[in-house]
Amino acid sequence: MRKIMLARRESTRGRLLHACIALLMLGTIWSGVASSFADSRQDPAAAKLHAMGRGINILGYDGIWSGHDNAPFQWRWLKKIRDAGFAHVRINLHAFEHIDDAGTLEPELLPRLDRVLSAVEDAGLIAVVDEHDFEACQRDAALCERKLLAFWTAAGKYFAGRHNNA
Repeated sequence: MRKIMLARRESTRGRLLHACIALLMLGTIWSGVASSFADSRQDPAAAKLHAMGRGINILGYDGIWSGHDNAPFQWRWLKKIRDAGFAHVRINLHAFEHIDDAGTLEPELLPRLDRVLSAVEDAGLIAVVDEHDFEACQRDAALCERKLLAFWTAAGKYFAGRHNNA
């Protein structure tokens, strides 16, 4: 009988030890999750990502980039996009056709993009600019590098201090 009592006591101690270890592990995991969540609330990039919510692509092959020739997109649709529950739009911009081999952008490209960004912000949406020349980049990586660098350098200078919600 004494052996049975000792065995039960050892078994109970073992279960208690396992339960304590499990609780410690859960506590450690939970504190890591809670800490990570708290950090994301303080990190502006994480906060922006959270605010972006659902999104939709716009203006990929629209004529707006060439001066409104064959530009079927209507600005009033931005409000409808917002009302449909979307929080951001991804602006698919094919800028390479507006950049010469020396890396000079057509003078109207960035002002057109500026008007688009303003319209998106006025509709209460977050704008994501996607320089979308993936086919050109697949064909010629060196050309892609030059034109991407030219576009983002010029865009960075042009848009510095503007469109904080883009």
